[in-house]
Amino acid sequence: MTLALGLSGCLASGLWFSASFPPLGLAPLAWIALVPFLLVTAGAGGVRGLWLGGTFGVFAALPQGAWLPGVAREAFGATGLGGIGLWLAASLAFVPAFVVLGGVIGTQRLRRARFPFVVALAWGLVELSHLELFPRIPWGALGATQIDTPVAPVGAWIGVHGVSGLIAFANALVAQTIARARMRRLGLTAAAGLAGVGLVLFVEARPREAPERSLRVVAVQPAVPMQTARGTPDAGGRLAVLLDQTRRAAGADLVVWPESSIDASLSGRPDLSRRIQARVDELGVPLLFGGFEIADGRRRNQAVFVAPGVAPRVVYEKRRPLILAEAVPGWLPAWMRRALGRLVPPLRLLPGREHDADLKQFGAPELSICYEAILSDFARDPEAGFLLNLVNDGWYDRTPAARTHLLLARWRAIEAGAPLLRVASTGITARVDLRGRLVRTLAVGEAGVLVETLPLSTRVTPFERLGYAPVYLAALVLVASFGFVSHR
Repeated sequence: MTLALGLSGCLASGLWFSASFPPLGLAPLAWIALVPFLLVTAGAGGVRGLWLGGTFGVFAALPQGAWLPGVAREAFGATGLGGIGLWLAASLAFVPAFVVLGGVIGTQRLRRARFPFVVALAWGLVELSHLELFPRIPWGALGATQIDTPVAPVGAWIGVHGVSGLIAFANALVAQTIARARMRRLGLTAAAGLAGVGLVLFVEARPREAPERSLRVVAVQPAVPMQTARGTPDAGGRLAVLLDQTRRAAGADLVVWPESSIDASLSGRPDLSRRIQARVDELGVPLLFGGFEIADGRRRNQAVFVAPGVAPRVVYEKRRPLILAEAVPGWLPAWMRRALGRLVPPLRLLPGREHDADLKQFGAPELSICYEAILSDFARDPEAGFLLNLVNDGWYDRTPAARTHLLLARWRAIEAGAPLLRVASTGITARVDLRGRLVRTLAVGEAGVLVETLPLSTRVTPFERLGYAPVYLAALVLVASFGFVSHR
């Protein structure tokens, strides 16, 4: 039993990482990855199901953070104990939701007609709880494995976590087939599911009108670590690299630098501000870059806009700080801060404020900073012509996490029906089309620029209109149906 749970959990986790490396071609295995877990847990009872769900969750979560101890030690000066503690804490934060999932599935009889629907909704809600409640990071979304498959366009209707529910639905059908449920009932359920997916894919495959406008954007990847670490250049040194690479931007509509391009508050470094303004005035091209400011002893992660003859102004501030790394609980003891090194900064990152930024002439881009781009249903703007993500992944370049970060961000393009431009400090800078496909990239450690003509989208997807409201509504209907059946 433990072997089956371990196999199922590790397979789900491994598939998620392998999706970042398409040549491996393991995405189809996602459709059977959960079968051992479902066969063991279904009908086991609510109490035993809680234990089984927790065991599965541990096996699924721990491999996803196996790269954390080394990165914490090398990039942030954490102790060995601090790195291992971070890995365990980050991984185990995902387990409680799986405990509840096991409890739900344990109360369900495998051969019941409603079993696939319960599994699909329960799995989708587990992932949404990771997104909305705790740890507020959807790391390990099963639907993300389908980014380069024909199923990916379904995300424009139900989002990446809806695709996860679809995969769970298929796994439940396979489990029922193995358990010899009634084939006629299975056939009807499978046919209904295939018909719904087929209809969505047919609609998504229709040719669409060409966009009326496009924007010529220059994305600069300096390949210089944007972090306070031993041996990295100071803010002035990094700025010199960025200014030099920006010489190629003449004639563009907009230049974009990555997150933390200026690792110093511009209000405290007027010399840096003057150098930036001089280059913008020289080229006659507006610039958008990542910076920050310190207020009330705390830090705000910002996107700053500079135009020829117009001084820098903040147009966006990061709204969802990353827990532990940017948003630190007040109860965290001092010894734990010391063990985690610079992962727990002395300056906590404040949630961003609203800014009345008028960037309509640049396609009204929907801005996000770093991890915000992996948050499905975050800051949706149906009027946005394209998505712009400023990233600093310099602290885990040599791990699978950099590629997985990009993988999850690609789903935002599908959900929004708009192209995505991801501008990273050390990689991976990428242009992604509205179907989530990679058009062009700059690899990790490669200094250079992407000169892209982005078609500005005018499409509003069903997901932009409704988000995950249908999932929550379906869950309520299913719960109500349980009560109705029990009264009869």
